[in-house]
Amino acid sequence: MKYRAQSMSALAESVGSCEKRLQDARIEVVEKREAKVGV
Repeated sequence: MKYRAQSMSALAESVGSCEKRLQDARIEVVEKREAKVGV
């Protein structure tokens, strides 16, 4: 059971880092779009 708990927390961590990366990418895209428009 201990192993399963560790793998679950590792899975949650990797999902969290993926979500953060997606968020960063989304912010980057928005900033580029705004720069293109010249806001």
